[in-house]
Amino acid sequence: MKTLTKTTTHVSRAKEYNNSIMQQVCDLLNWTPDQYCNHQYACYEDTLHRLFYETPVVLEQLRLSPVFRGFFINEWNDRTKCDLLDQAMVQDSGTLLAPDGSFVFQELDSSNDEQEYLFIHSAHRLANDPEFLTAINQVMDLVFKSSKW
Repeated sequence: MKTLTKTTTHVSRAKEYNNSIMQQVCDLLNWTPDQYCNHQYACYEDTLHRLFYETPVVLEQLRLSPVFRGFFINEWNDRTKCDLLDQAMVQDSGTLLAPDGSFVFQELDSSNDEQEYLFIHSAHRLANDPEFLTAINQVMDLVFKSSKW
């Protein structure tokens, strides 16, 4: 008798990862999934408008592009994981597990988590982040090469 193994697709793994990040942020900030998604979409729109306000045709093309939206979500999750969640792995004892696996002792204080979260995803900050802008240019090449301009 053959045993069938369930194969998972890249899309299903990405959705699981996105949901995991969303749940961790909601737990950390005491937000609902709706609040999380509304904030993420508002930042998406704000970032597009901040970067492409002078070129409404480009803005609209990118807004509707699944490639660009996927890029934005992946970048969002990477920033959230690296800049917020990895830093917020504080145990009850006040121990911070640093990304390199070492322990750093500090007082338990999560009062700045929401401010940090809002900052790392702000359109103003992203519009001045050279790495983010370079990545956007690469994705724009993909979007506009694949579209019928």
